[in-house]
Amino acid sequence: MPKKVLTLRPIANRKPELEIFTQILRGSRIQRILLIKASAGLGKTELLQEFKVESFLNDIRAISIDLKRTEQGIPFFLKSIYQELEQENFQQFTNCLSSILGGQINLESETILEILENALNVDTNLRKTRFERVKKAFFTDLKAISKPMVFLIDTFDQAESEMKGLIEEDFLKAAVGGHQLVIVVAGREVPDHNNIEWGECSHFSELQAIEKPEDWYDYIITVTENGLPRDFDLSAVRAAILMLKSMMMKPLNPLLVRTKLDTVLKRWQK
Repeated sequence: MPKKVLTLRPIANRKPELEIFTQILRGSRIQRILLIKASAGLGKTELLQEFKVESFLNDIRAISIDLKRTEQGIPFFLKSIYQELEQENFQQFTNCLSSILGGQINLESETILEILENALNVDTNLRKTRFERVKKAFFTDLKAISKPMVFLIDTFDQAESEMKGLIEEDFLKAAVGGHQLVIVVAGREVPDHNNIEWGECSHFSELQAIEKPEDWYDYIITVTENGLPRDFDLSAVRAAILMLKSMMMKPLNPLLVRTKLDTVLKRWQK
């Protein structure tokens, strides 16, 4: 499969989080789980994109899953991972589904999502039993994959309760004791990093507003292709930040700061 070319979308001063992720990726930290909590507009989704680029640069496969898009629930979530990592890596999983459905699965005529839904679309008690079997087989296969991989899970706060349970109780536990899995979970809320089973294997980070003019000046230098006007310096950025602070009661939203600075720079260039 040809590698996709990823384009870095610069963000202002998330160096500490990027450094921690890179250390986890390269195995120089004991943690394998990174929890990123952030209010709306603080750049967590862009930070995950940076993590994906860093994984790519280290020749490690990164799989992005946005939980607000998993309307079909856990079958859709498992299907997404299954398709990304290819069928041959999930023999126990497919054998389990075949056993549950009496050998009545055909991956050539049915999608894995349809098969999962057929297996789990039963009464509550039977579904619980089947679901436990499916989970056990799925995560046994996942942990057996020898190649390193990164999972970037966004908008944890918007997931249904059953999905949150799967992430907290099963998925994050899969990263414990191995070196091939790195899992990042981001959202306005994230799993409790004091979890008794995987907490010691995790690092928790809460994104804060970026208010230092120096950080934004470095950002502008990074994203401006043709160089800055000679008289557009740190003092111009500082003035724009001060003006935004006076207009906003809440911590500075990086998206609004970027938009304002882009506007100021365009006017300065005229």
